[in-house]
Amino acid sequence: MANQYGILKPYKIFGLPEMKKVQQFSLVLCLSLMGGASAQSVFEGPFVQGAIGYTNVGATFNQTSTLLNQVGVYPQNFSTDNLSVLTGNIGGGYNFRVDPKWLIGLSVDFMPLVSGSANSKVTTNLPGIAVSNSLTGSYQMKNPLNFSVIPSYELSRTQLLYGKIALSTAQLIYSDPATPATNVLVGGYTLGLGYKQALENQLYVFAEGLYTNFVDYTANINGPYVGIANTSITVKATGYTGLVGIGYRF
Repeated sequence: MANQYGILKPYKIFGLPEMKKVQQFSLVLCLSLMGGASAQSVFEGPFVQGAIGYTNVGATFNQTSTLLNQVGVYPQNFSTDNLSVLTGNIGGGYNFRVDPKWLIGLSVDFMPLVSGSANSKVTTNLPGIAVSNSLTGSYQMKNPLNFSVIPSYELSRTQLLYGKIALSTAQLIYSDPATPATNVLVGGYTLGLGYKQALENQLYVFAEGLYTNFVDYTANINGPYVGIANTSITVKATGYTGLVGIGYRF
């Protein structure tokens, strides 16, 4: 029925009981949507993050050289100090929900800030010479890169506990006064454990600890050395890293 202005009243179209049902349904729908939005994890989806921290790397070098006349090979024994330096980390990835409490993430992170070097002493046992020849050099680690799978468990909507399993690469560079800089690309794996705490405006802070194991890698060096045809150097390294940082989820 229309009122004096010719406008139909809603309860005259649906009937009063039907109109109340429509209003109740609309209220339930709105509350459901609001509840679903509030329950959504702040960690699900794409993210970028950056961190600073400290890393400690222990490296071993085993080197052998072949004489020019090919009559023999002599070993060179290395003793190295641990490389303990400040480091920085930037990266990004995506977290996929696989369960009401579990996420699986894929990420790539890079450490452009690895400064400093550590001492390394090489002792050479030359054939026919009773006294060993010692030489002090140094080594550095550069450009660590990780490709990670990150299983995560939500302690709450704003708290996340996660593990990290990664394929890792880095450059180890050895040099001494008598040897050109030797750059060896090493690869291995990284295992880690971390925690994220959500803040406002889609920001979060995090802390993580990492263990990295670089498997044996061998590089061949061709001269120029007096009396030496070529040199083979095998590198192995392990490292421990602690990081704290901040991230943003899109």
